[in-house]
Amino acid sequence: LLARVIGGAHRAPEARARDAARHPFETLRFFGIRPDMLVVEVAPGAGWYTEILAPYLRERGRLYAAHYARTDGIAYRRRSRERFDARLASDPALFDRVVVGEQPGAGHGFHGIAPPGGADMVLTFRNLHNWMKAGHLDESLRAFHAVLRRGGVLGITEHRAAPGTSMGVMIESGYVTEAFVIERTRAAGFVLEAR
Repeated sequence: LLARVIGGAHRAPEARARDAARHPFETLRFFGIRPDMLVVEVAPGAGWYTEILAPYLRERGRLYAAHYARTDGIAYRRRSRERFDARLASDPALFDRVVVGEQPGAGHGFHGIAPPGGADMVLTFRNLHNWMKAGHLDESLRAFHAVLRRGGVLGITEHRAAPGTSMGVMIESGYVTEAFVIERTRAAGFVLEAR
């Protein structure tokens, strides 16, 4: 099913062209995703992974997308949410069951996302450096931990910086050391299972 969804005609050719670099099949299999899971995708942006996750989880699971608030004080974030909402509305046969809420940030956890019994999985793709820059990485990681059921999985992808890279370079480059990610996720209550 996962391979069929990734190869589906609903995905634009330019999106599928990125598969060779992003490896969605291998990544999602590594995280242990199953079609009956309750999954939270944090900061989905334009929905590159959403276009895979929504149809994959549609029949037996549920996708929760944690995006910017519609009333966010920053214009580009509001526009990003508007484009995401428009994309979901453009194809109800794929996206009508996606529950959209707000991602954690400084001073608050998830809004509008409460998977019954907790989420089986929280996923985020290339976002940690943004939360480092915004100053709420630790708070966001704690919110991810709180929304997961006991034994749930946090799946993170991020560009990897060389060991010893400074915090400033990590934030500005978008490349984060593996050691830093492991340290901060452990501090939020997670246990490293695999990398």
